[in-house]
Amino acid sequence: MSFVHTGLMIAAAGLAGVPLVIHLLSRRAYRTEPWAAMQFLAAAQTVTRRRLRIEQWLLLALRILTVLLVGLALSRPFLASSSVIGAFGHAAESKVIVLDDSLSMRARRDDGASSFEAGLGVARRIVDSSDARDAIGLVLASAPARSVIQRCTRDHQAVRSALDALQCSLRMNDLGGALESAAANLDTGDDPSGSRSCYVITDMTAGAFAHGGQADAASSASIAKVGESVDRLIILDVGPKARRNLSIKGLNRISQVIGSKRPATYSLELANESDEVVNSLTVSIGLDGVTTRKLQLEQIGPWQTVVEEFELTLNVPGPHRIVARIENAEDGLPEDDVRFLAVDVVNEMRVLCVQDVPTSNAEAEPLFYVRAALGGSDSGDDRDRVLIRTCSAHGLASEVLSNYEVVILGDLPRISVETGRRLQQFVVAGGGLIIVLAERAAPEGYSVHREGVAMWLPVQPGAVVRAANPAQALGYQLADPHNFALRDFGDNPVGGLQRANVTAYREAQIAGKPGLQTLLAFSDGAPALVQQRVGRGLVLCWLTSIDMSWTNLPGKPDFVPLMLNLAHVAASGASREVNTMIGRDVTWTFPMESAGDQFPVVTPAGHSHQSGLLADVGSAVLTVEKVDESGFYTAGAGALRRLAAVNSDTGDSDLSRASVEQVRRAFGANVEIVAEAGIASAIRRAAPPREFAQFMMICLLAVVVVETIVGTVLGGVR
Repeated sequence: MSFVHTGLMIAAAGLAGVPLVIHLLSRRAYRTEPWAAMQFLAAAQTVTRRRLRIEQWLLLALRILTVLLVGLALSRPFLASSSVIGAFGHAAESKVIVLDDSLSMRARRDDGASSFEAGLGVARRIVDSSDARDAIGLVLASAPARSVIQRCTRDHQAVRSALDALQCSLRMNDLGGALESAAANLDTGDDPSGSRSCYVITDMTAGAFAHGGQADAASSASIAKVGESVDRLIILDVGPKARRNLSIKGLNRISQVIGSKRPATYSLELANESDEVVNSLTVSIGLDGVTTRKLQLEQIGPWQTVVEEFELTLNVPGPHRIVARIENAEDGLPEDDVRFLAVDVVNEMRVLCVQDVPTSNAEAEPLFYVRAALGGSDSGDDRDRVLIRTCSAHGLASEVLSNYEVVILGDLPRISVETGRRLQQFVVAGGGLIIVLAERAAPEGYSVHREGVAMWLPVQPGAVVRAANPAQALGYQLADPHNFALRDFGDNPVGGLQRANVTAYREAQIAGKPGLQTLLAFSDGAPALVQQRVGRGLVLCWLTSIDMSWTNLPGKPDFVPLMLNLAHVAASGASREVNTMIGRDVTWTFPMESAGDQFPVVTPAGHSHQSGLLADVGSAVLTVEKVDESGFYTAGAGALRRLAAVNSDTGDSDLSRASVEQVRRAFGANVEIVAEAGIASAIRRAAPPREFAQFMMICLLAVVVVETIVGTVLGGVR
């Protein structure tokens, strides 16, 4: 036998001796006195002595039992339900139902229901089979895990109503966080040890248990915490038997063109997440609601991912909707067979070039070749324009930076603190900044921006490294050939980029800089071109000259497309299109003069609401927090219309089943894993220890009544 309140039982055991002490103290000492009349009573006392002694011990036993029963009732004793005494008690249990509502739970089973619908049925069965005194909690396991019922409640109707209102999400799985929330809920209850259960209803996908299997300190601590709070951890598998799935992992624009009626290249990434070969797959490509082409894939092998490229021409400026959809997929999860992409076409890109060299000799200007590359189109097409303005570092103070998509600093000797502050605001708001650090860029002229609010500068320029002679000149290497700016040059070694030479460059310290990427490197391994995301914008640093003084790259054929690509990459943060994932915020930027206005926002389901624009650094922003629908969101109207594409995270689309070993590594060795056939019996068996405090109260009442009757009757016959 165990007790919920052991201290009360110990106190009751001590108090049970009080009636005995009182009884002993009440026995007064006596002495013998001769008295003639007593000889007639001596015979009668001998006859009744035995009866009196029995009566006294009976009353004493009843009073001691009364005190013990009071202590037992208050200390809430419990025994295993299989014991004889335990059969008289009540199994008060605290239960938390963890229901997986992530994307993979939308997969269809053989009976036509989704895993989530089957999970709801199991959850209702757990509630219906619970005793009225059982406390029940409810936690959802899609990221981020959250408690629907904050504390375990005995209001079972409230739990049923919460279950009826649930819908399966499109989010990733967070079973680890859900288990921690369940443990926290159970800790708030006062039910005895051995009566706290957690039922995890999931489809047992391998991805759900991947993070819990990490053998790190945080994971071990999490498992220990769950083990302390949960007496029974039961995982109920409601997943489909067939685990075949096809998914579109990505839909991206991989080339950017300024101006409408010009083709752009897009990539489509498809994955076969099964052990079977997929033959003859068709993917339709829709543009603004009209199917424009169909991609035919002959075969995708087991667990293979393929990338297909295609071209689309957008005929008018403004936002456009592109949708890729698998037409003939025979899998159980159709929600990841579609992918959305928002594309906004603009007819011009505005670039501000800042340099301090006199313009009498144009070719000596640090940005002469850059301006020629960006504005050197021979098409004569006004729809395809890069608008370039040039100013000095002094004139930069009077420029409105929000009027430009890209600012290029051409080997400036220094940047003032005020200029650095304005450039940081420009980049944070989504602008692109390209910095050329060559002969004139003094290290001390940039050091004031290494601390505090000006940590936007990716690198600190160091000493100049020069080749001893032309024969020792360095070359360029592609450090990140998959980056959009460089992807056209990896398969073209004769185009000039990888054949150009460099006679001098600036050293740069980049170790430990978070989020910094090296795109180009010199042949000695030193960085040549680096980039860093700052707010919504991008900063790129070029660590050699961008004219003919330190390198002959401007004379190579690759220079023009490279500069155009860099300008497009830098300007990508200022794009009016938004492409994001379920569960994240959607934020659009508008001109600063729009701050305070109310704009309509339309969801993929067609619901509309008004939302206000807030003033931000250099712009006005409109934010929809933690979107939960996949598809296209729109905001504004007319020339101020904005578009966002929201996709589900296909990291949860792998339906392959987790192994028992993987589950035990994730949640401890004592977890009980139950297949669907055994769910009903798993809910019924292994009932928790039974309390019988109510039975003790009934016994106490009976003993008090008997003691009163016995005391009255015996006292009356003395």
